[in-house]
Amino acid sequence: MLTDKEGEKIVMDEEIVLLPASGWIDRLVGIIIAIICGVVFASYIQQLHETTLWFTNIKPVEQEISLRTEAGLYYSYYKDAVKEGKTVREIIHNLMHDKSTEYPREINILERFNIYQELILAALYKTFKRYTYFTNYLGSPIIFYVYSCFVFAGFGVITLFLLAWATHKSWIYGLLAFAWICANLDDSTRAFFTVNLRENFALPFFWLQNFFAVRILQQTSSCSIKSLFAFIVSTFFFAIFWQFNQFILLLQSSALFVVSLLIPSRSKMIAILLFAQSTAFACVVIAQFGQPMALLSVCTSFNIAAVAVLLVTSWRVHSTTTKAINPIVVAFVKGIVTIVLFGCINIFLKVTANSKADTHIWTFIMAKLGIHTRSPVPFETALYLCHGAFKFIDWGFFERTSTSGCLILYALSLVFIVVFLAYSLMRQAYSDKFEEKKFYESISPAMIFLAIQSLLCALIAIFTLRMKYLWFPQMTVVAMWILSAMSQYVALRSGKILAFAIAVALLFRQYGIYKQQLSLEQEFYDPDTVQLMEWISSTTPPTSSWAGSMQLMAGVKACTGRNLANHPHFEDKWLRDRTQRIYQIYGRRSVIDVHRILQEESVDYIVLEDSICLAKSNGCSTNDLVDLSNGEMPDSRNTEFGSILHVSVEPRFCERIRHPDEETATFFRLVFSNRTFRVYKVV
Repeated sequence: MLTDKEGEKIVMDEEIVLLPASGWIDRLVGIIIAIICGVVFASYIQQLHETTLWFTNIKPVEQEISLRTEAGLYYSYYKDAVKEGKTVREIIHNLMHDKSTEYPREINILERFNIYQELILAALYKTFKRYTYFTNYLGSPIIFYVYSCFVFAGFGVITLFLLAWATHKSWIYGLLAFAWICANLDDSTRAFFTVNLRENFALPFFWLQNFFAVRILQQTSSCSIKSLFAFIVSTFFFAIFWQFNQFILLLQSSALFVVSLLIPSRSKMIAILLFAQSTAFACVVIAQFGQPMALLSVCTSFNIAAVAVLLVTSWRVHSTTTKAINPIVVAFVKGIVTIVLFGCINIFLKVTANSKADTHIWTFIMAKLGIHTRSPVPFETALYLCHGAFKFIDWGFFERTSTSGCLILYALSLVFIVVFLAYSLMRQAYSDKFEEKKFYESISPAMIFLAIQSLLCALIAIFTLRMKYLWFPQMTVVAMWILSAMSQYVALRSGKILAFAIAVALLFRQYGIYKQQLSLEQEFYDPDTVQLMEWISSTTPPTSSWAGSMQLMAGVKACTGRNLANHPHFEDKWLRDRTQRIYQIYGRRSVIDVHRILQEESVDYIVLEDSICLAKSNGCSTNDLVDLSNGEMPDSRNTEFGSILHVSVEPRFCERIRHPDEETATFFRLVFSNRTFRVYKVV
């Protein structure tokens, strides 16, 4: 026979299984509203994209060109997989033995790139196309592909809605999350102008994974097997879809570990979560054929260290010996031991494997922190530092998020949470009457986890602009805590009423902005690039190899299917070195030197862009980066490393070859030109 206490425990665990609600009608209403929010958001993104490009009415080659930089590279694999007559075995074999992307080097695309989403979409398109009913609605392969990306954006809103609902026990907070995402659209997604970047596929699963993590942390006894399995599956899809997965999961693991230090009674549960995360990541390593960056990832090393420390120390949590020691000291020692063990494991693995796949990322981090100052940063790191998406976050972000009220409530919530935690630590350390369970009814372990994780993501977002799309959605969930706390401490339902009022006000204001956005109709217009791609497709051999700027080469791959010598996916040391050599076409190198380099790299054609060749010297132009990597003074002479650089008298190759003579004609022949591009055949 169950006691009242046992019965209450079982009811609590049963309530966690489904979304928290006052009844099945309330739960059904919340689910319907979540789906509506997702559909509305996907439609909103699609309409913005259409208004900007008139996408459905431009030529196929223009549609493909609109997928700029690495987006075009990813699309090219979908384009190849969706072709008629290709079997699944042929598609997989071609990807595993690809010689077109880094010609003539053979690489395994499934190992190097995160393109499983392209294969899934290609399989779906082919499946739907078999049925007459769907044929009338599918459109062309690229329309299906782009619109599927918008569906993922809508799915992301649904999963964020569920995360807010599960965290704050009401779907009204999910509605507020949706309103904040719409009101701060420029800070929440890039899907309407870079539709298929990896984060657009991955982040929806990250919010879903956080949702299951919250559900597990809300349980008072053992983990739900279903929730744990769902956590593993969602972690797998998040990690398989984004190359920066290991760094995001490291932040999450760190947040979970800090929770275990603050709430020692949850150590075993958090160790299980970390083990589950590692299990999912191990599946990713297998799916990517042991990719070095994944196999030797920092999150795996940290999880091994953290789980080891938690398991070794968890049995002492309730022992008399542990109680005699100040819990702050215990937490500090556990943290230090974990960090030292993590560093030793990661260094040992990388030294043993002699891996250099992620060296550019660590150099980038050191440069951002001002550690790498004695000499110019390496070429590949400079490319990242000068890229707009990797610059420091702009002040406008804080102004926009403050205007919508999100940042203000986020800051208030964090202040209260930090005060609660500080008070908790002091009570644990100096009071024998401290009741952990009673205290954490006020602020749950799940909320502490989300707050810490959002703070860690805030750090990388401040240093790297593109990571604001990871931080802001988390900000919305944490910001709601102050509202949900009002319902608990001020007046019943006061927080829900205020959250609903804020959501309605934001959506009403955004509707006016939405109408203005749709009234600014534009059309894709890039005739020079269209002319170049059509000329390549119609004039040059399909087996020819091409070199040029990384962003343009991705377009060449997407539009023409030609072999590439370089491309914008930079997570490979060999390719980074090769790109630096090829970029000598914009350096001060002799015609003979450049010709020798291109022949060594098996390049048939090069494409020179005047927008690069004639760019103003500002320290971040491609010309400047090439000069600095060669140890030469850039044109502007404005550099702190002038004492270790020399001035080259050699004319810049891209400008030298503009004026043909007997020497240039011996090695290069101009075969195409327009206002923007010049194509030379390597003789």
